[in-house]
Amino acid sequence: MAAEMQLIQASDTEDMEVPFQRRETSNLNLGMRTTLTYSLRVKIAAAVLFAAAGAAILGAMVRSGHADSSAATLTQPQRAYSVMTGSYNQWVEQAVAQVPGIKEAQLTVKMVGSDVRGNHVVGHLVTLANPEGRVSLALPPGGCGTRELTTVTATTHKPICKLAINAGYFNVHNGACIGNVVSHGQVVQTVPLSQGNVNFGIKDGKFYIGYFSPDDIGMVGFDHMVSGVVWLVRNGKNYVEQGWKEANITVQTSGDKYATNLASRTAVGFDAAGRLIIVQVDGSIAVGDNKRGMDMHMVADLLIQHGAVQAINLDGGGSSAMARDGVLISYPSDNRPPSCHKSGLFQCERPVSTVLCLHEQDSVATVTPNSGTSQTGAILVGALLSLVAGAAFAFFAVRFLPCFDDDDYDKQISVDSTSARAVAKQRKVSFSQK
Repeated sequence: MAAEMQLIQASDTEDMEVPFQRRETSNLNLGMRTTLTYSLRVKIAAAVLFAAAGAAILGAMVRSGHADSSAATLTQPQRAYSVMTGSYNQWVEQAVAQVPGIKEAQLTVKMVGSDVRGNHVVGHLVTLANPEGRVSLALPPGGCGTRELTTVTATTHKPICKLAINAGYFNVHNGACIGNVVSHGQVVQTVPLSQGNVNFGIKDGKFYIGYFSPDDIGMVGFDHMVSGVVWLVRNGKNYVEQGWKEANITVQTSGDKYATNLASRTAVGFDAAGRLIIVQVDGSIAVGDNKRGMDMHMVADLLIQHGAVQAINLDGGGSSAMARDGVLISYPSDNRPPSCHKSGLFQCERPVSTVLCLHEQDSVATVTPNSGTSQTGAILVGALLSLVAGAAFAFFAVRFLPCFDDDDYDKQISVDSTSARAVAKQRKVSFSQK
């Protein structure tokens, strides 16, 4: 068998004349590998260019996205708030702060503490540096008139609340909301100005704090609004004494010492730059013995200390709660049924009627067709398609297209031996069949 194979190889060599490579088969193979056709070289070059262009665009887009998310320039425009006056109807408004180049909510949560009448009282200070489109009044899943835990409402709201606090007052017997309520542009309820209290509202990139009639609410067209009790900080000063005189205190159940009793507290406001400020204080319910926490004067001073120029008091006592990413981070003070066991041995989170929700903008999760992000997405898709098409074409060219033309192959063989390739192939096939 070996001798027969040598005979075939010798015969193949004798039949083939190689005038250019001195009959050396290694040189012949090298010569054939260097004779890529011009058209094939053009196709492969185009494929490589397509792939390189797609990869370059894709890399540029990734770098651009990283640049956007890493920008951290904080602008703090010192916009003076404007005062809208009427007979009794007056309010202030403030443009919210902006942080250009940052898509995510710039949220900070810090612990605060103070010694109050022999007890060390703790709580949380929250600042949202870019509030526009990131603050909502959230209702329980069952709507106004039902109650739910702040932690539950925080996770059912869309977008999910990065931070949530209890908000407005409610009837403890039937869960009905008290005061003005506007959520996501829908006016849930309004009350006559004579029965109302101070409000916190949002509309078109502005914060509002003050007193509003139903006509005012319809005129402004608020996105969100909730009523509190007592204007705590006004024009950068402690306003509790006057705010208590202006308040309709009949909506709360803690009596005429509600402002001066120590208790758990929740408050919301803003600073001169338009950043949202929230203060939550752990303590006790506002009635009974062993009261702990802060009174409204202390809360107002704490807000002013951290830069608030306007702020209102929200529901407190056993309702006060703060959740971060759906997890309770405050220590609730409610210890009575239906929130807790009748024994009074435990303290529990109380279901509430409304929640102030801090979240990401809708556009972070859903790209709007009219935004510049749509152009970015189109470029990115084009880059990916170019990359895939180029890679696919290069694979096809290498895998399936011939690397040599018959004419180029024949040029490596003498004119008298143009059939040598066919003869060699035929003999090898015959050998393999034996």
